[in-house]
Amino acid sequence: ALGAACAAIGAPPGGPVRTTPPVVILVTPDSGAVNVDVDNVVFTFDAVVNDRPSGPRDMESAFLVSPSEGRPRVRWRRDRIEVRPREGFRDSTAYSVTMLPGIADLRGNVQRTPRTIVFSTGPTIPPFAIHGRMFDWMNERPAANGFLEATRLPDSLRYVAVTDSSGQFRFGPLTEGQYVVRGFMDANANRERDAQESWDSVVVTVRATSPFVEVLAAPRDTIGPRLL
Repeated sequence: ALGAACAAIGAPPGGPVRTTPPVVILVTPDSGAVNVDVDNVVFTFDAVVNDRPSGPRDMESAFLVSPSEGRPRVRWRRDRIEVRPREGFRDSTAYSVTMLPGIADLRGNVQRTPRTIVFSTGPTIPPFAIHGRMFDWMNERPAANGFLEATRLPDSLRYVAVTDSSGQFRFGPLTEGQYVVRGFMDANANRERDAQESWDSVVVTVRATSPFVEVLAAPRDTIGPRLL
């Protein structure tokens, strides 16, 4: 009987193997909060996450902070990820921070759903946004995984967004004003428009409503038209 007991197959150490992606159980600050005074936005998960996301080039590429000062600063803390702008959060500014699909646990279970929070370091959150869709003009289809910038005039405050699988995007929260929206097919995921990448730009006015725009990404050259 003792020999049979020793030969019996039991459950593996640590319990059953997890097959579901890590779940965000807490984000600080809360979405919708105002007068926020923090150094970082913190995403807390129900499991230890991998410091190398699936899909994005690196952990910094897995997050968008808008308005943007370039690539965000991102710190991996096992079951937490801390995110902030390069130069810290501005006073009296509304922010959106997005965790893009790609965060995975140590067994390779990948989170496929984005998560966005909106908050303000001032007393209010502006009510407006720019919605739109970007098209891959040459291939006649919505532009998935495109990268877009909305530059506010005249102070050049820069907001960023990416398209989903149907080519749709959203900038916000925004104040009223005029914005230059530029989008491009970010083939190498470096968030910079390279010479061979299709792009388009359009001027958008936000006034009393949230407009919808179309961005038609197409190849461009630097040679002027010739008279034939």
